[in-house]
Amino acid sequence: MSEHESAALWRIYLKSNEGIAIQSTRNRLAGSFDTGEYGVWIVPVQYIDYINDDPPMPTRMAPFRYKRKSFEHEKKLRAIIYADVEDAGGNRLIPPSEIGIRVKTDLERLIGSVYVAPTAPDWFYELTVRISSKFGVTSPVFRSSLATDQPAFI
Repeated sequence: MSEHESAALWRIYLKSNEGIAIQSTRNRLAGSFDTGEYGVWIVPVQYIDYINDDPPMPTRMAPFRYKRKSFEHEKKLRAIIYADVEDAGGNRLIPPSEIGIRVKTDLERLIGSVYVAPTAPDWFYELTVRISSKFGVTSPVFRSSLATDQPAFI
């Protein structure tokens, strides 16, 4: 969640010179899900000092809402769907770590822009444009502003 690209995040998440980032907004993210019977909870991650700050309320959502202060540069926003899988007697059928829910996502609603890594060569930018077009992604593809004079995240 930032108005600007992060040089640090490009360095942390890329394992090579090539990569992309998808720019979206909270509203785009929230509106892109087709969850059926489940609701989506869109929450910013709160970065806390687990030694000096008051501990978060112990809820099932706490592990998804909080991270250590040392990750604060990430500025994450999370989309969470929580669905209990219990029998009629309230007994958990499947441990939460072993389940997942497939959720359809409308990429046209989700993706505002695609940004190509500042370290990516020209061929990768051109490939990203072609692949986006081939798969019907109509959002614009930009080179990272860290590699050009173009403004980022307009």
